[in-house]
Amino acid sequence: MRIFNDKDKLLHEALNVSSKRFNQIANNIANVNTPGYIAQDMDFAAELKRSLGGNTSLPLARTNPNHIPANVQTGRAQVRTTPQANYLMRTDGNNVDIEKEVAALVENNLYYSGVATGLSNKFKLLQSVLQGGRQ
Repeated sequence: MRIFNDKDKLLHEALNVSSKRFNQIANNIANVNTPGYIAQDMDFAAELKRSLGGNTSLPLARTNPNHIPANVQTGRAQVRTTPQANYLMRTDGNNVDIEKEVAALVENNLYYSGVATGLSNKFKLLQSVLQGGRQ
């Protein structure tokens, strides 16, 4: 029996991509007053799928050694950001919309917190099992 399964790998990669998205949003906010700065954006779902090797579904359990294995290949998220061309440009050439960036930051924070809570609950369950159900 494996303690960590493919769902845990998916959650791990989701945390990695969410962390990279936080850095991208923070970079945009930090450059809100930089003349000529073009805000960067990333497609979270596409980056998560890419970091999982294109497979975001969980594979079937292998109940017999003769079955073909269904492995999920994971790697460190290498997030690609693209310039945001749809934002209005200010006269100084900067297109960072601080309200949109703060909204994206809140959304990303909620997502990250939810995934982290899921992993935390798994570790609490493992801890309880190791302690024999005692507190």
